[in-house]
Amino acid sequence: MKRRSDGRASSIVFNLRHRELQHRSRPYGRHSSACTPTWNSSTMNPSQHVELDAKRPLLQTLRSHRQDVYMSHGDTYEHQIPPFHVAFSEKRMHGTLLAVADEEGWVSLFATHDRKPRMLPPHHQACDHERPVSKFSAHQNAIFDLIWCSDDAHIATASGDQHLSVWDVETSAKLCHFEGHTMSVKCVRQMPGNPNVFASGSRDGNVFFWDTRHPYRAAGSSTSTLVQTFRPVESCLRCHDFYSPSSTSTDRRKKRRTSIPNAQRSVTCVEFTGDGHELISSGAVDGMVKFWDLRTLTSDNLKLTRSFSCLNPNGRRYGISSLTLDHTKTKLLVSAASNDIFLYDLLRFASTDPVATYHGHKNSSFYGTLTSYLISTLKSGFSPDSNFIVSGSVDQNVYIWDVRADGGGAPAAVLRGHEGEVSSVAWCKADFSKIASCSDDGTVRVWHMGRDQDADAAEGEASSCGRG
Repeated sequence: MKRRSDGRASSIVFNLRHRELQHRSRPYGRHSSACTPTWNSSTMNPSQHVELDAKRPLLQTLRSHRQDVYMSHGDTYEHQIPPFHVAFSEKRMHGTLLAVADEEGWVSLFATHDRKPRMLPPHHQACDHERPVSKFSAHQNAIFDLIWCSDDAHIATASGDQHLSVWDVETSAKLCHFEGHTMSVKCVRQMPGNPNVFASGSRDGNVFFWDTRHPYRAAGSSTSTLVQTFRPVESCLRCHDFYSPSSTSTDRRKKRRTSIPNAQRSVTCVEFTGDGHELISSGAVDGMVKFWDLRTLTSDNLKLTRSFSCLNPNGRRYGISSLTLDHTKTKLLVSAASNDIFLYDLLRFASTDPVATYHGHKNSSFYGTLTSYLISTLKSGFSPDSNFIVSGSVDQNVYIWDVRADGGGAPAAVLRGHEGEVSSVAWCKADFSKIASCSDDGTVRVWHMGRDQDADAAEGEASSCGRG
């Protein structure tokens, strides 16, 4: 843990402790029994059964029409750019504004409000698809993560150009520039209750913390520049290192642990817990999910409070591609390259075992021969009520599971229509009937429930898989 002496990190810790004192009368997280989530149908009341049983058949009505297909383009619209990430707004345009980040560093904003299906000619081209309401070139390399922040006034991006940025949604102006990572930045999150603090994870194996109250100014730089530059106020270095025994020594007592290259220590995801007291991180190679106590930011070592491991019985490590907290911040969804999605109850502090495991999709994209590990880049998430799980898949489909299925199991529905790996998905928080997905086929699809099932208008549809 790298320690700062300029007081910038202490401001983060002060805010954490101040908020903890303010809310001491209202216990949160693992210390609160009142927030315990329901995990199976036996603990639900009859009204909850009726509501959820009514929603499940709606999954089979999900359709993606031709007008619901969006594409990313450069400034000339001459070629498609593979989209990498999709995210619905929280409030802007009633929560239906869809942000799309792509391989060439563009951010496009699409209005996905409901429109009646219309007939398009079979030979329709890219120019026939809805154009974005706004788009801007954000980075000189692929954007791997994008989040809405500050009540949808801003968008934060993490890129392969080793930088992060914050953008004004109205003007597309760059407000903040974060520098310090030495390899691709894979993820970014904003601290709950403190819009000034961000955390990022990178392929360099490091987690950095940023505070927009403390801009960095190089010698001779102008203080009037509109774009402020920031450097990390704190860092957790090499937090997902993995070591393997050296194969060069025959004496077991003298075997040395050999660290793998930086590129394979990648931090794939970060998430703040609901109270902001802990940061959750995951690794591409070590197969670990780790919880860090942010109240120890000013100490020599950031305290590791607990961890989960994604290993099979033979010891093979499965990279983790996605971490998602549900709306109560008490359930953690972990997508692993083992083709499994694990659900953890964060209120069970003493347990490191998942309460449910979901399968049926394919999540292993790459294989590392050095240490026998599998890694992936696919994302998963919850429905707005956290009763359903959605995930992309290597096999070109979108999968949906019912959380009520005790112990997990097979998907409840599969959305078919993409012609390439589905890398990112988003369930609209403002509209349960709307899901977005993006694929290597160069398209973004929006899926609607209860739409006209005219085969001439629909290019993608759901199929049932039953309960697992």
